[in-house]
Amino acid sequence: MGGGTCRQATSRQAHKLADDLGDEHDLTVMRVKAQVHHDTLSTDFSLLLALIDRRRSELRDEAVSRGRQLYEEKPRAFATRFSGYWDNWQRNASPGAP
Repeated sequence: MGGGTCRQATSRQAHKLADDLGDEHDLTVMRVKAQVHHDTLSTDFSLLLALIDRRRSELRDEAVSRGRQLYEEKPRAFATRFSGYWDNWQRNASPGAP
């Protein structure tokens, strides 16, 4: 896998992680608001909470797994790898590069 492809995959995974964490947060806020206003909601309030809780759990599990994959590389190795990508990009972006 080339550097560009690896960077793109890493970027996609990081965005997906951020999306999952954002969705989990949104559901947390929704659950709190539902509890505050439970008297105005339908009789399926417990079902709503169960569905929210199940999805939050799924999102957290996915985020932990994705985070482990993204951050399994040691910081020094990650920095070295991306430094190489940067150097390669600089060589190719410079006018008159070989």
